[in-house]
Amino acid sequence: MPREIRSKALVIAIVLILSILAVYPIQDTEVYTATVTDTLNENGIPIKKKRVIHEGTRVLIRPWAYYAHNATFGIFHSFKELYGKTTSEEIVENKKVITRDMTVYLRGLTLGLDLTGGAELIYDIQFGEKTANTKKLAGDVKSIIEKRINAKGLMEPVIQLDGTRRLIVQIPQTKTEDIAEIQRAIEGIGHLEFRLLCHNETLNNRYKKPNDGTPEGYHWYQAKTTGNWLLVSDSFPNDIEVSGSMVVGASVDPDTEKGGYQVSLDFDARGKSNFYSVTSANINKRLAIILDDVREGGEPGKPGKITRQGTLYSAPTIQSAISGSGRITGSFSYEEAETLRTVLVSGKLPAALQRAGVNQVGPTLGKSSVDSGKHAIIIGLIAVLVFMAVYYLLAGAIADFALVFNIVLLVSALAVYNATLTLPGIAGIILTVGMSVDANVLIFERIREERRRRAEKPMLGVIQDGYKRALSAIIDANLTTLFTAAILYRFGTGPIRGFAVTLGLGIIFSLFTALFVTRTIFEWLVIGKLVSEVKMMQLIKPTSIAFLNLSRKTIAASLVVLLAGITMVGYRGRDILDTDFEGGTRLHVVMKEGTTDTWIRDRLATVGLGGSGVQSLISGDDKGKAEFLIRTPFIASPLIREPESIPPEVDGKADPHGGGLKFEITLDRPFDPARVQKLVREKGHDDAVVKPTGQPGDDGLVTQVEVRVKSPDQTLVRGHLVDIFHTLAIRSDVARALADKIEHDDKGEVVFASITATGPSVAGEMQQHAILAITLSLLVIVAYIWFRFELRFGLAAIVALVHDVIITVGVLAMLNVQINLHIVAALLTIIGYSLNDTIVLFDRIRENLGTMRRETYETIVNTSINQTLSRTLLTSLTTLAALLALFIWGGGVIHNFALALLIGVVVGTYSSIFIASPIVVWARKRDIAKRRVSR
Repeated sequence: MPREIRSKALVIAIVLILSILAVYPIQDTEVYTATVTDTLNENGIPIKKKRVIHEGTRVLIRPWAYYAHNATFGIFHSFKELYGKTTSEEIVENKKVITRDMTVYLRGLTLGLDLTGGAELIYDIQFGEKTANTKKLAGDVKSIIEKRINAKGLMEPVIQLDGTRRLIVQIPQTKTEDIAEIQRAIEGIGHLEFRLLCHNETLNNRYKKPNDGTPEGYHWYQAKTTGNWLLVSDSFPNDIEVSGSMVVGASVDPDTEKGGYQVSLDFDARGKSNFYSVTSANINKRLAIILDDVREGGEPGKPGKITRQGTLYSAPTIQSAISGSGRITGSFSYEEAETLRTVLVSGKLPAALQRAGVNQVGPTLGKSSVDSGKHAIIIGLIAVLVFMAVYYLLAGAIADFALVFNIVLLVSALAVYNATLTLPGIAGIILTVGMSVDANVLIFERIREERRRRAEKPMLGVIQDGYKRALSAIIDANLTTLFTAAILYRFGTGPIRGFAVTLGLGIIFSLFTALFVTRTIFEWLVIGKLVSEVKMMQLIKPTSIAFLNLSRKTIAASLVVLLAGITMVGYRGRDILDTDFEGGTRLHVVMKEGTTDTWIRDRLATVGLGGSGVQSLISGDDKGKAEFLIRTPFIASPLIREPESIPPEVDGKADPHGGGLKFEITLDRPFDPARVQKLVREKGHDDAVVKPTGQPGDDGLVTQVEVRVKSPDQTLVRGHLVDIFHTLAIRSDVARALADKIEHDDKGEVVFASITATGPSVAGEMQQHAILAITLSLLVIVAYIWFRFELRFGLAAIVALVHDVIITVGVLAMLNVQINLHIVAALLTIIGYSLNDTIVLFDRIRENLGTMRRETYETIVNTSINQTLSRTLLTSLTTLAALLALFIWGGGVIHNFALALLIGVVVGTYSSIFIASPIVVWARKRDIAKRRVSR
């Protein structure tokens, strides 16, 4: 066996072993328990160098996981330590030394909130009484919290506003210590100030401890590291501000003096100047570093009144003038220092957050949908593996090994980087599987062609020529998609970023397995004389269809479908957008024991709420019952006519609502006017009157009412009325749908634990980032194809992509499917799949342009389509088989996700042949005509 083949085989073996070690364990796993003696620093954090594990107390729970971790020097998985019972405690050299039980586990692959559930944190936003424009400020709070959580890694949280004074954050981590770390990142105000300790000797002699009182202009703070009480001035030193607003960067560095970690700060130009002025004027005085003081009022240079004290991290003595940077010390653990850095760089919250509750929640896709989705993915993958093995025989078995190897590599990379796998991430994996299969099909079909053309050539030469001829198409198709993934990651947020990570890693691993692994195996088998011929089935024989002759009809048909789709999208308007983009209503319902999320979804669909999100809730109460969070879109659409002003007097009599407004409303469903009046008054309109203006039904319900209020604020009252009728409609529809199992009170009334309006989980900023990322991706695609082919090829590819997306969205609109984040991930997958298909065809056209110089351009394009037809159909069929399993058995939200992908794959295959190719031919003719005119 040649040395080169042995070297390649060794590389493959090493990579495979390492990837398996990285995958195992795939989920968080307890490894061992032990009794340890720890020396703690001032912050209560173990000093690792002074840890002692008691001999004989280590008990291995998962030996293989332990040995695998040690064999790889801990580079793939991080240890997490949970402490139990403390058995002894003493002070040694002024440090606390404790002996306690410890359980160590290895972190595995992190699943997202949609797949496994997690924790729900509920916060009240603490605006001041005089705060104006709370809606904008609440949006700012949400945006900053998104930045803080995203800075902690690819967690893909769900963050929503409940009105303007409550924030709901759902995160996929459920371990107590993980939740605590996220809470610290969320709850920090992010307001940093540098202020001097009291250096007035008279005051220091009089006020030595908090019990002595507090002089005006000062506050007592307990230092985080030492626990000592320090008297700190409320004002900036010398009236010169040095605060977090001047911080432009922060980093976590080892603290060589005190141990642990510190946070180093970089200031802007103003901050550097101010910090130098403060430190140079106060040498030998102590400077307090305080985070999260809440102030009200004030003006530049003169801070307002402190209404809530934060934390004093340290108070070092100024030994010399400092310019350029500062630091926050405190013997932090790395996690604490990183959280502090995250809070500082993400910006200051405009209001404090008060934690109102913590719940555990189930997967947003629903447990039954996730379980059925897992089975569907396994079935689909097995179908692809079986097809490849049966159709391509030995070559197919090698491709199957490469495909499984690819998935193991991808999952191991996600585990190593602690990325969160969500449904959009699975979309990236599905596209990776499709491109991996496609690369192997391209190679095998090229090998078949080479064998047919040169039957006398040795098999090794045929294989090498097959790889050589397939190389350019594989590289071009994968590189364009890789560039797209890089841009989506750089400029996208949340699920789009998660999709980009799995797609980008998948492409890199696909290139490795398709071009390196499979080729090495083929060469090893042939050179080792284990096989002399690579046989394959061939169901699709060479064709000579005149595809371009059909282009007028196909383009006309596409235009009709495009127009119908656009019309349907326009007709549905914003109703096509899910609560991810539009917001809606959040209902907390208490159901009878045994109720499932699937049953609730099915019943909601009967009243037109099939697109609602249903999520199980574990709140610690009512253990014998099932609780769920239901997110529904806004559904009520009452016709509220322009209000009339109510005059102060009518016929000489004072009107109790004089100066207010009268609204005439036609409702989209009957309501009890007394119930409406009660809700209007609960909105703060204590004197509101609601009178029926239409004929009441037998049940006393009406569809026409007149509402009179004292308030002259038309916008405010109209908003209250819309909220009220929407809430009533939701209560009515949900109660009707779930009547069999929803809990009722003693009077027979349906029990809703809560019902509130929530904002969209996808903020405007996130939408803008997504649009920017997709636009830049399209520009890069045009540029790359222009560079590798010609400009007309790039423009044709973009037209085909836009065609595919519009038709997919149009068909979904016709089928009454709403657009949510999962559908967006499906559309991104369709773009990647369609682009791959189109570039493979373009590559064959380019190749034939060099070998068929005497043929017409139309003939060359037709020939290229026919030559790649078997590859196109085989790749599409294998991808469709996997998606069909997901569509049939996926259930719930996964069903619509798979439906979008099915539509997109069919349309993408069609557009490569019948849209992109004719446009290239048309553009060529146009260029020739222009050149003739210019002569």
